[in-house]
Amino acid sequence: MKAVRSLFLLILLSATLAVTAQNRYTVSGRMVDSLGKDKIFYAQVALLTSDTATQPAFFTYTDGEGKFAIDLVPEGEYFLSGSLIGYADLKRKVNVSGTGKTVDLGVFAMKKGSVSLQGVEVTATKPVFMMEGEKTLYNVSEDPSIHSGTATDALQNAPGVEVDIEGNVTVRGAGSAEIWLNDRPSNMNADALKEFLRQMPADNIERIEVITNPSAKYSANGAGSIINIVTVSKIKKNSFVSFGLHGSSTPNITPWVSYVWSDEKFSINLYANYSYSYFKMDKESASTLFNNEGDTASIFASNTHRLDKTHRTGLYINGHYDVDTANKISFWAGTYPNFGKGGSANKVQHVEYINNPGVYDYDQNFDGFNKNFAGYGGLNYFHQFKPEGH
Repeated sequence: MKAVRSLFLLILLSATLAVTAQNRYTVSGRMVDSLGKDKIFYAQVALLTSDTATQPAFFTYTDGEGKFAIDLVPEGEYFLSGSLIGYADLKRKVNVSGTGKTVDLGVFAMKKGSVSLQGVEVTATKPVFMMEGEKTLYNVSEDPSIHSGTATDALQNAPGVEVDIEGNVTVRGAGSAEIWLNDRPSNMNADALKEFLRQMPADNIERIEVITNPSAKYSANGAGSIINIVTVSKIKKNSFVSFGLHGSSTPNITPWVSYVWSDEKFSINLYANYSYSYFKMDKESASTLFNNEGDTASIFASNTHRLDKTHRTGLYINGHYDVDTANKISFWAGTYPNFGKGGSANKVQHVEYINNPGVYDYDQNFDGFNKNFAGYGGLNYFHQFKPEGH
């Protein structure tokens, strides 16, 4: 009898679990702007159990297409909440039920937020994040949390952008990115650019545009992705000097200096560095040879001392000149001569027990000097044809 009762309870529990699993749905939908019907991404979407609930039962964020999906939602009535800085909060009553496993709630239109002043002036705020064609925009001027930071801090907040501890900027899924300033390449060496971004106040930035798949309009240089930093007011004249020092326990020491000058039409970047590395190694080793009977046939012992000193220098220049709105010229050149000297002294002791028994000492010395010189350069001319006739 107990076995029958246990079997009945097991069947009942399995049926309950099956019904519960069947009554869970994937809830999906899409958020758009109420005026332009543009997709809204990174908006928070939540399902509330009641109109007055403060904690969501489920929540997620819209993707780059404005779409959202929430899995394993039990059947019932909920209040869907949508929120994003720059938009008025959205709340709708929704019903999650049906015979399928997916419930499509359709499209929800979010209205831009506004503030009324003195009853006559209405000020609309831009969303912090938005899409504009092939660009993902981060409106830094609309994000009060970043105003006391730097350009590096702002880049860390930009969608899809990552900045490591050394200041290297990458785009998730696209690798390294080319940094532009006010719609044109920054023309800065990597070290100078890192320092420039660390010192530039975020208050000076209006927005950051992330272009992961740039069209021909941007990718004349074949850039995999572009990050365009647009300042609050265009820099008419700028002069920037930076310098730094890299070092390691090799030991290696590399001082560098960079100078940038630019105005509305012309910019130039000069960069120079010097590197000195010193490598020293002392190594002892030994090996033993045995004959077929397992007796020691000979022993080799060596003591190696190696010393290398290398000097490297680097000189780099690039520039950009806007002849007019339709014609642009850029150039670049660099050279990286290096020279060094090194050597090794190896003392080998050979102890022979079978063939010609005895102790034999050898000295192996090597001295070398290397000198390399390489240079490169290029010139690029860009012309924007008029739409008519091309």
